[in-house]
Amino acid sequence: MSKKIFFSFILTSILSTAVTAQMVTNASELNSAINSATPGSTIILADGIWNNVFIDIDKNGSADNPITITSQNPGSVLMTGNSRVYMEGSYLTVSGLVFQDAENLIVDDDVIEPVFELRRCDNCKIINNKIDGYNGTEAQKTLKFKWILADGQNNEIAFNSFLNKWGVGSIINDNRNSTEPDYLRIHHNYFAGRRPINELNEDNDQDAIRIGNSGTSLFDSFTEVYDNYFYDHAGEIEVISNKSGQNKYYNNTFRDYSGTLTLRHGNNCEVYNNFFFADDNYSSGGVRVIGEGHKIYNNYIEGINSFKPSGSSSNATGGINVSNGREDTELNGYFQVKNTEILHNTFVNCDYALRIGTQVKDDLFLEPENLVVANNITYNTSLNHNQIITEPSGNSISEGNVFELADSDVMDNGSLHVLTNVSPAIGAAEGNYPYVIQDILGATRDAFKDAGAEEYGANGSRLPYEAEDVGTFVGFGAVSNSIDLSTDALNFGVCGSSISFDLITSVEWTIENDLSWVSFDITSGSGSARITATTIENESGADRIGDIIINEVAGGDDASALLSVVQSMISIPLEIPIQSTTSMGTQDIPEVSEENAYNDDLSNYWTGNPDTETEVSITFDLGDSFLLTDIGIFFWKADERSTTFSMEIAEDADGPFTTVLDNHVSADSGVTGETEQIFSLSATTGRYVKFIGHGNSSSTNWTSIANVNIYGDIDCDFIVLSNDDKSELIDDITLFPNPSLNGVLNISSESKPIEKIEIYSVTGKKVFTTDGNGRFSTQLDIKELDSGVYLVKLKGIGLVRFIKA
Repeated sequence: MSKKIFFSFILTSILSTAVTAQMVTNASELNSAINSATPGSTIILADGIWNNVFIDIDKNGSADNPITITSQNPGSVLMTGNSRVYMEGSYLTVSGLVFQDAENLIVDDDVIEPVFELRRCDNCKIINNKIDGYNGTEAQKTLKFKWILADGQNNEIAFNSFLNKWGVGSIINDNRNSTEPDYLRIHHNYFAGRRPINELNEDNDQDAIRIGNSGTSLFDSFTEVYDNYFYDHAGEIEVISNKSGQNKYYNNTFRDYSGTLTLRHGNNCEVYNNFFFADDNYSSGGVRVIGEGHKIYNNYIEGINSFKPSGSSSNATGGINVSNGREDTELNGYFQVKNTEILHNTFVNCDYALRIGTQVKDDLFLEPENLVVANNITYNTSLNHNQIITEPSGNSISEGNVFELADSDVMDNGSLHVLTNVSPAIGAAEGNYPYVIQDILGATRDAFKDAGAEEYGANGSRLPYEAEDVGTFVGFGAVSNSIDLSTDALNFGVCGSSISFDLITSVEWTIENDLSWVSFDITSGSGSARITATTIENESGADRIGDIIINEVAGGDDASALLSVVQSMISIPLEIPIQSTTSMGTQDIPEVSEENAYNDDLSNYWTGNPDTETEVSITFDLGDSFLLTDIGIFFWKADERSTTFSMEIAEDADGPFTTVLDNHVSADSGVTGETEQIFSLSATTGRYVKFIGHGNSSSTNWTSIANVNIYGDIDCDFIVLSNDDKSELIDDITLFPNPSLNGVLNISSESKPIEKIEIYSVTGKKVFTTDGNGRFSTQLDIKELDSGVYLVKLKGIGLVRFIKA
């Protein structure tokens, strides 16, 4: 077996060097080069004007050796007149082109042929191109003209600029005639200068992005739209129109626009970490919600104007607008909103912030059902901060919202309005919504979360896009001949897992990897790529540390990038989030005051007085459930006094907690404040570890500690099963793909029908459960699971391990 794997690696390495590059200077040479292209071919268009050129490529490259059509110098190849691109096949990339000065565009009935058309194209890329004012004539303005029409799976549209479009037709349209997921990625693009052909919102099909159509809207797409910048956009009510399921919209910035990000059709989508600055434009909104199972969280929404240019109010706008539904609706109608969560959003200077149960049609009577509106904040709302038009039904919840903050509670930091240290939104969040881990700025939230999109004092660095970011971080020109990475370090746990990162470049590259314990799904390519790194279990007894070098292939500018890789020998995180009754600004007992701080360098200490406080405790959240062996505590003034304390462990933050050390007493001789005193936790399994101080042997009775280390002894095959079901690993269960790259896992059993499916992390925590419905095979959506190693338990059948990439 080992010989076979070794040969496969050598063969891949040899094939990855078979790359050819050819310069072409006219359409005839271009067509000849396309006809002769093989995996690894790069066709370079010479700088200059290319008028009336049709790039028609129907070829198949490979993951390591795509076929690339690019410019001699990005921005210097001008596609004019009636020029367009048709792509069919797989692993094709087109980059570096500028489309301008359109003339004599080809019309088929009421449709103008797209600028880019991907037809049955898989793993294809449109990277670093510009389409600027490439429009039809005045007489053609009502014809449908989609600048990019996408069809296929695993395609990518990134680092492009789409400027000054007018007329009917989406800028990017993923039409999705198939019911199969397509996994399209649209990111780091710049959309600017769109104008309606008549009055604002008078004509449909003037959006920037549309994902799907009503006919296939109840099927999942798994598209991701992220890190895009929308500026000066006005067309119809939908800037983005979602018409399929399981899509994600995140890290986008909208400025000076009209319309909304609209979940028009389809279910189970997520909208998070987006910035909306409407600048008081007419018919502007944040997110419009229709359908089931959506999550809308961590969005910042400012300057919404819900009124039309005529002066009448629109029922389709507002900060977040939750629509009513239609009974027995048609596919292109209005489905009822159900099981949707609206969490941790911030609304600033809006006329309407939250609008619940709106009606754009007279027959929309079905109220939102099982709607959660929690931990949102509003400031300076001019008309209504929480307009309830139709009362939600079922198990609907409204909690933790802080409406209408005072001027002293917020401040403008130049980028957005943020909380001040006196804001009642700090620590005000209620409920348990475990997927809200970070805030909109990319910082980790405290154990006691703040209401709103931002976590006060967490110091996140992700900011909304500005004009100076165009061509640098987003849009045409942001991809250069350098090699940039979305992260400079990968940090793996002991059990091995997979982490994906983005490589951003316009050059051909290879990965140099001398580390035997880490592998990559792609080791060479041309242009930007998403790469997945996978490690195996660390059984070395020490931390693994190494560097990976990504180099431009010979003959270029010798661009390179360094990627550090670290795999810990222990399971417990190096940085442990804490919640405390007395420190870090995360008080769960209101009357307790803050005293100093907990940190790692012993310069300060955490402290509290059990004589005056209801409970003196500090709880450590390990981020997952671990088999815990010991705790090491550094006691403040340990050489002067002993401290009496207890330790409790729980699986959930709210308990129940189990006492593992009861009224234990620390040493007070032969030790100092820099001595780590070790106490056994008796190999107990848990996620939350609570230290409770009962006082000390001196007259002051304060409990004070300076540092804590928690130790675990984890076996990567460890799993917690019920006593009545000790299933063993078996061979007749098939899982594929394994690793699962796209969040889909297919399961089949040869021996018995599948009644119930449970997925456990390697630490024994149950993370997923569903019914198998008595079938011998099924498909699971596991996109919500973090990357890592998991065990699938088929009740009454057995266990199988798999990797989520």
